[in-house]
Amino acid sequence: MQGFSTQDVRIIFATDLSCSKLLESVRYTSVSGVVYEIPQYQQTDFASTPSAIWGAPLFLIPTGWWAIPTLAHDAAFRNTLLVVNQDGTTTLANLTEKESNDLLFEMMQAIKPNPTFFEIAQRDAIYTGVTIGGWHAFKEDREA
Repeated sequence: MQGFSTQDVRIIFATDLSCSKLLESVRYTSVSGVVYEIPQYQQTDFASTPSAIWGAPLFLIPTGWWAIPTLAHDAAFRNTLLVVNQDGTTTLANLTEKESNDLLFEMMQAIKPNPTFFEIAQRDAIYTGVTIGGWHAFKEDREA
């Protein structure tokens, strides 16, 4: 079944949210049936949401309802996102930038299958932001 294995995740938050970490792995089953795993101790800055847009009008704080999908997006960009194989072993997902962005969008839809108008605006703003501005982070993360 599509969706996250849990929505009750444990995260250690950095004071400035720049290098928070996931304490337990989280699995997500995609629409296509691929099972992804965000690995334990995955570091995140919650999709690099700039503090300038944390307030009105969209209130895109880093730890909003989209936080779990952005954890996966950060893992995909850093090439630490895993695919869980049929036999239980894992391999690197090795997603492209577009695949990473599209998976983020799919995951946000999974968390909010019946979003309000406001949640649609938030989702679309986040997706547009990573699509337009994420290429630099993707390049840096893959070269690191």
